[in-house]
Amino acid sequence: MKNKKIGKLTVIKKAKSQNGKIMWLCQCECGYQKVASTFELEFGKVVSCGRCHKNGKIENRTINQGQKIGSVLTQKKYSSTEWICLCDCGKRTILKTRKLLKKENSNCGCMDISRISRRQGINEFKIKRFEE
Repeated sequence: MKNKKIGKLTVIKKAKSQNGKIMWLCQCECGYQKVASTFELEFGKVVSCGRCHKNGKIENRTINQGQKIGSVLTQKKYSSTEWICLCDCGKRTILKTRKLLKKENSNCGCMDISRISRRQGINEFKIKRFEE
């Protein structure tokens, strides 16, 4: 089992047994360690340390000041879970870290507005054409 890769975990060494179960110390890709049983590892019950998402790290990625994500540039940390960002359209906005990491809503909303106005333009065109 030693040095075996399971999900984001790499088995380092045998740990102290718990309730008669063989336990293993594993190193996660994000840097944290996790102790898991042979059963949990072999049957895919445990594939990461479980802390990756809680600490704003997804797939070993973090956000840094000055980083370009989608249509925004991160300027400064606003809170433990939010960033002040500058959108390509020039507007400043506050976005959640988890949404930036997942690249969800990585704009100030201007893209949504332009999509809506394009749809409305198409609908207005259809209405005018139908009336003719």
